[in-house]
Amino acid sequence: MNFKTIKVEIDGPLGRLTLNRPERLNAMNAMMLRELVEAARWFDEQREARVVIVSGAGRAFCAGADLKESPTAEAVPDSGKSWLYRREAAQYGRRMADAVEQMRIRAPERADPPRTPGAQPWSRGRDRVGCHVHLR
Repeated sequence: MNFKTIKVEIDGPLGRLTLNRPERLNAMNAMMLRELVEAARWFDEQREARVVIVSGAGRAFCAGADLKESPTAEAVPDSGKSWLYRREAAQYGRRMADAVEQMRIRAPERADPPRTPGAQPWSRGRDRVGCHVHLR
């Protein structure tokens, strides 16, 4: 998949998603939020994927919302945009969070819960998702 603000790749069971706006410290704008939704759906279709590692290009993981290019900046009534457009722009963050939360990483049937310190297993039927945060 080709994106402008993120990079995605897969190598067997390992997927990688890299936030790729290092000049803005990977701050999230509307395009990145839309692309993250698409990437979550793409990873969901990759049958071999067992884990997706999310990282940031450059010196920061993510600075949060890009205040210069915030989707909600276009959602204010005096923006001149239609009500429907403003409503859509205000929903980008929620849609991204929902898409990531609903990803189904297909774990092997006999997968053991993660043993990494700090990792927490969550179960959804036979799917297991491990989460481990490493900050430098």
